[in-house]
Amino acid sequence: MKIQRKTLEILAKFIAERVTKEEILTLLNSYGHNKKPGYGENWQLLYEVFFQLSSSSKPSNQQKLLTIIEDLFHPSLFKRDRKSLAQYLKEFNGYLKSDNLELAVIFDRIEFIPNHVYDFKKDGYYEIGGINISADGTVIINDIRHKYNPKGSHFKIIKMLIVGSEKKMEENGVYVITQDDLTRATGIKDWEVLKKRVRQIRTNHKINVYKRNKLDDIFIPEDREITFNPNFKSN
Repeated sequence: MKIQRKTLEILAKFIAERVTKEEILTLLNSYGHNKKPGYGENWQLLYEVFFQLSSSSKPSNQQKLLTIIEDLFHPSLFKRDRKSLAQYLKEFNGYLKSDNLELAVIFDRIEFIPNHVYDFKKDGYYEIGGINISADGTVIINDIRHKYNPKGSHFKIIKMLIVGSEKKMEENGVYVITQDDLTRATGIKDWEVLKKRVRQIRTNHKINVYKRNKLDDIFIPEDREITFNPNFKSN
């Protein structure tokens, strides 16, 4: 989910005119980008960081880019202009259209939302929260790429937990995937075998198991239900 260079430049210039360099540096430092106060113009400072993250092959950096822009893009920035917030968003979303993104007001924040909802059967691809899954068996979680047999049980489990859980959320309002769901997807009835497959997936992508609450993890096979949390944290 990359944003075009010209769009990044436009967003950087807009934000830089409304935020002080100190505010920019403070935010960037909080994300691990240590820039010196004397570095270039405000928009150049922002654009360099935006471009580095956008050019990265790591999904986590792509996600970090969106988060940084969202954190900078506070609704209060628009109060100094005669143009309405809606006019600005319409203008920016015109640039973002080709990136399958748009900016929208969610409660008191301005956030990126996808304007293309992935259909795995049609697109052969699915992306959510830095997790990528492709029909050829390629899966990226925690920036770790692993190629699975697309007809194998490991891939079917991942597909059910990622794509299937989203479908269940739309239909039932829950992300929970049950043993029956995994059995239907894989043909495996033995819960111990399913748990072993899940542990292997977790190892492949270095997925952290929370000690505080194991059900917060994305692939937890301890009970007969597995909760998919798209906001899981890695090691």
